[in-house]
Amino acid sequence: MFTFRRETGFLLNNSTSEQWAWRELQFHNTLLNPKIDLNSQYTIWFVLTFGQKCYRLVAATFGFMILSFVNGMIVRIALLCSNVVIFPTLYCMNLFSSTRMSPAQLAIIYQQMGAIGAYAAYLDRQGKSKLPYIMGLLATLLVFYFMQTSCQFLWTQILFPDPFAGHLNDLYFAYSNFLEFFVFIFIRTRSSIKYCAKYLTLANVAFLFYINSYMYAA
Repeated sequence: MFTFRRETGFLLNNSTSEQWAWRELQFHNTLLNPKIDLNSQYTIWFVLTFGQKCYRLVAATFGFMILSFVNGMIVRIALLCSNVVIFPTLYCMNLFSSTRMSPAQLAIIYQQMGAIGAYAAYLDRQGKSKLPYIMGLLATLLVFYFMQTSCQFLWTQILFPDPFAGHLNDLYFAYSNFLEFFVFIFIRTRSSIKYCAKYLTLANVAFLFYINSYMYAA
């Protein structure tokens, strides 16, 4: 770690060649010495420190809430629209198979597809093409994917405003996506629904609080 004029910090990781730089103003409250900077006024130091930690806790909680909300919506939309793969599969089966699927068989498949299958059955009864419907589902997937990607810059500013190690933000966002998918698929019992979200929220907020409490939380 190198400092220049006791104002700017510079950190170089010799193993990865990563570089970080920050000014003293960014961590002024963190580095406060009540005996030197505040003339031994420990009450003021305690109020400033407590207020800063409360702000970090609120920011970590709010950021994790927004991240979980968007990721949860993306996972559910992706799983819902993933049924679109069945339509080209059925088309290929009818194209290359010697026997076409009966209406009863199609009805069973559409029933398993939920709302998407219900609308597909409606289009079949009306004799209309399902191509615009399929393209609409694919467009929905793309729009939500780009929305999630564009939100990553905002999440980085909220959750990781201070210098952090490597690609910690990208790894954390990938972990949060996997977490939402895991919870959506496997959390089914009453006790897990009651307690799992609480424990996961506490663990993630504690991690984010720690990351933003130090200049370089490695």
